[in-house]
Amino acid sequence: VPGKAVEYLSRFADTVAISFETTTRYLPNVRTVRTGLPVRADISAGTRFPFIPANAFVVFVIGGSQGAHAVNDLASSALVLLKGMLDERAAKGGTVRPLYVIHQTGVADEGRILGAYAGASLPSRVHAFEHEMANAFASADFVIARAGASTCFELAACGKPALLIPLPSAMRDHQHFNAEAFAAKGAADEGIQSKLAPRQLALYLLNLYDKPERLAAMAEKMKALATPDAAGRVSEIVEGK
Repeated sequence: VPGKAVEYLSRFADTVAISFETTTRYLPNVRTVRTGLPVRADISAGTRFPFIPANAFVVFVIGGSQGAHAVNDLASSALVLLKGMLDERAAKGGTVRPLYVIHQTGVADEGRILGAYAGASLPSRVHAFEHEMANAFASADFVIARAGASTCFELAACGKPALLIPLPSAMRDHQHFNAEAFAAKGAADEGIQSKLAPRQLALYLLNLYDKPERLAAMAEKMKALATPDAAGRVSEIVEGK
């Protein structure tokens, strides 16, 4: 959804470069070109953290650089419940893969989330700010995150399936529309914050844990949304090519 500045300035533009196909509906009288959103090139060049077991199911929670309290609480509670479900399965003789969590919490929630995982004996890498984002993405089987445009296109660049939980207070509800666009392509699912409960999310994650083929299909569709040459596309428009 265009912000007010883009909406206003588009009146004077010959061309507007857009990231999402659906943006055209909000700019009906302007020539638009879908370039995708430029993201830093190294985001998709990471390698899996060597300390994570090779067969682990890795969930990466991105609370945002400033944190996202509701996402932090929901995801951590759900992952602790998931750990309990897997422990129960193992106690009954079932075969389980280890669960591992990478969680970027923001400063306010770091200690509390660390304690929650430690109390559940859930192996994790928890930081207020994750300084090795490329490696974190490379290590992840699944991502839980807000639905800002940059996050969406970083996920696409890395080909990582995700549950996108839009920020309810986002201007013009734009994160919902971002998430909706990716969900429509089968690359992600959208979760509505007010309707999600920890047990519901835990069961959702357990379903993905048990269905790697679904994760693989989502990953393939997510990768198809990537635009690694987005910056070049924008420069070509500027140069009139």
